[in-house]
Amino acid sequence: MKKTELYGNLLVLSTTFIYGINTPILKTMMPEWMDAWAISTVRQVFAAVMFWISSLFIPYQKIEGKHLIYMVAGGFFGLAMNQIPYALGLTLSSPVDSSIIRSATPIIVIILALIIYKQKVTVKLILSVLLGIAGALLIILLGGGATKGASHLSGNLLVVVGVFSYSLYLVLIKPVAGKYHTIHIMKWMFLSASLITLPLSFPHIIAAKAFTSATNWTVIARLLYSCIFATYIAYLVNVIALKYITPTRESLYSYLQPVVATTVAIILGQDKLSWVDPISLLLIFVSFYLLTFDKKKIPQKKDA
Repeated sequence: MKKTELYGNLLVLSTTFIYGINTPILKTMMPEWMDAWAISTVRQVFAAVMFWISSLFIPYQKIEGKHLIYMVAGGFFGLAMNQIPYALGLTLSSPVDSSIIRSATPIIVIILALIIYKQKVTVKLILSVLLGIAGALLIILLGGGATKGASHLSGNLLVVVGVFSYSLYLVLIKPVAGKYHTIHIMKWMFLSASLITLPLSFPHIIAAKAFTSATNWTVIARLLYSCIFATYIAYLVNVIALKYITPTRESLYSYLQPVVATTVAIILGQDKLSWVDPISLLLIFVSFYLLTFDKKKIPQKKDA
C-alpha cells in the first residue's frame, strides 16, 4: 500500500470511530431534548458557519459552475437527505441496528460507482464486502441489538434512505475532491444543505428542550460533540480522504461503525455483550485485512 493510500485509510478510520460514538449519543438526545429535524439542522448550520469562517484563512478559489453543482448535490444527498432521515430512523431504531444498516453503504457505493464511473471491482474486494456484511448480520441477528427488542420497520427504512443518499454523495463528490480545497467544498455543501432544511426545521429548533432553562451541561456537551466532531471535523476529513482513496474503499469502513456503536451502547447501558460479538469482529477484521493489504490496485476513473 502506498503511503498516500495509508494516509487516506487512517483518516477514514478516525471518522469511523467518531460516527460510531455519535450514534448512541444522538439516541440519548432524541426525542427528549431535540427531535431529528432540529438536531440535524443545528449540525448543518453550525458546520456551515464554521466552514465559512475557516475559508477566510485559506487562499480564495474560484469555483466552476459545473463543480458548484456537484457541491450543491453533495449538500442535498450527503447532508439534508442523509442526516435527517437517519436521525428520524434512529428515534425508532436502536443505535446498533442503525449502525449495522449503515454497513450496507459499500454495496450501494459499488453499484453506483459501476453505473456512474464504470469502476471495476476485484474478486478480493467483493469477498471483503461479503465477509463484512456477514459479520454485521451476525451482530444484528444474534447479538445484543436483536435481544434488546425489534426495531420498527419504518425506522429501519428511514435509515436505509439516509444510507443510500450518503452513498450517492460519496460517488458524486469524488470528481471535485482533488480540485479544490476541502474547506471550500464543505462551505458550499453545508450552506446549500442549511438553506434546504432550515425553513422546515426552524419551528422544531425553537421548540427544542435543549435550548430552554431545563438544559444542562451534559446535553450541551453531547450536542457540541455531534456538531464539532461528527459534523465539522468528520465531513472535512472524509473529503480529504477521497483525494487518496476511492469512494468504494472509504465506504468499507462503515463496517467498523457497528463495532464502535455496540461498545458505546454497552457502556451507556443501551445494549449488552453477546457470545456472537467476537465472531462478528473476526469476520469484520478479516474483511479489512483483505481490503487494506490487497496488492492489486483497484482501477478508478480519473477525476472529471
